[in-house]
Amino acid sequence: MPERSRLRAARLPSAVAAVLLLLAPLAGCALDPAEVPDSGATPARTIRATEPTPVATGAVTEGDEVSQLITRCLARYGLNERPPAPDGSLSETEWLAAQEAIADYDRTLTDCSAEALSTDAPAPTIAP
Repeated sequence: MPERSRLRAARLPSAVAAVLLLLAPLAGCALDPAEVPDSGATPARTIRATEPTPVATGAVTEGDEVSQLITRCLARYGLNERPPAPDGSLSETEWLAAQEAIADYDRTLTDCSAEALSTDAPAPTIAP
């Protein structure tokens, strides 16, 4: 009998060590307990604006002026809206023509934007 108890005593630390090695990586995966308020409901909060929302006026702002310059420039080239992206039902030549029209529009838009931004119009200011 004493031999059996010694064998059990020798196996016990190795079994405990194996269990600890298996559980140790899982300890980091445990979720933090949720913080639940006593009442179970969050109080309603109201958010107020510090300044009133500006009312739209009929005057043209600086950003609108730049947009109008870009629109007029595009109109000079006969462009209004960006061509739609080609779908898969087009032939290869139609698809290439659609891609070329999009690339032309993008180049013209870039040129018109640069022209509009380089005009003598006053630079937009950011209100503090």
